[in-house]
Amino acid sequence: MATIYVVTHGNTEEGPDPRHTPEGLKRIMELPIPSGVSRVVCGTGRRFLEILDAKLPHMDPSVPVQYYAAVGGSEAFDGPTVILPDGRRINKTAYMSVSINGVELWRWLCLLPDRTLLCSGDPLITGLGFNNALRGQIYELDTVTKHGRKFVG
Repeated sequence: MATIYVVTHGNTEEGPDPRHTPEGLKRIMELPIPSGVSRVVCGTGRRFLEILDAKLPHMDPSVPVQYYAAVGGSEAFDGPTVILPDGRRINKTAYMSVSINGVELWRWLCLLPDRTLLCSGDPLITGLGFNNALRGQIYELDTVTKHGRKFVG
């Protein structure tokens, strides 16, 4: 069994490759870090890198960090529109990404070491089949039972 933690980004500004709003970043700073994190996998968009920058100083410096666009890219979503990093707006129907469907995503999570921390967003949580994913939360996922819950700390 592996436990995977997912930190979802907080509220963000509008536009391409958005940063956190001051309130969104404050929310991220308030989140407790699970103990014994063995690895960090961070999305490549600014909002995910900001999570990493906020949390990494409070972790063991020997924890390896990897970057993976499928965990969270630099594109932003605005209803039926995808905002590309250059500001171009396209319809979601024309968008193909490095995304993985829920079944494949669970398989990928099973390959990660126990106590891996993902710097990601609510679309990843929704993609795993959980309804009502929230921003600025830490979710604890069990790769055997495929259940998840908000991490309380």
